[in-house]
Amino acid sequence: MTENSINQLLVDACMKHRVKFHWTGLLMIQLTGIETVLGELPADVRILGFDTFTLCGYETRPRLDYYSEYGEGIPSSEALANI
Repeated sequence: MTENSINQLLVDACMKHRVKFHWTGLLMIQLTGIETVLGELPADVRILGFDTFTLCGYETRPRLDYYSEYGEGIPSSEALANI
């Protein structure tokens, strides 16, 4: 599965479940609803990590208080357990 097809699955799931998202070359999905969105992915899709951002007007500012990096990635089902 390609990165573009995974992004499309994520965007489709956001729209289906009315979860807010923003795409600026990086797909940002609102934390409220992320479990539902990730639950739409096939189990073999690997999650590389999670970052959080604060939206300040038109700027996104990374937050370091919640950051997870999974190296080569973990299955989406395992990633759900880390939320």
